[in-house]
Amino acid sequence: MRKIIKNKGVFPDDKSITKIIYLALKNASKKWTMPIKEWSPCFESI
Repeated sequence: MRKIIKNKGVFPDDKSITKIIYLALKNASKKWTMPIKEWSPCFESI
């Protein structure tokens, strides 16, 4: 997450940062091989 936010700099509104974080999580989840405990409630709230 830090790499993505650090490279972007300034965000025009909250919706744009939410979208970038969502897309980063979506891309990172493709690389995960083991499930994370209690991740479902967190991911559903996004």
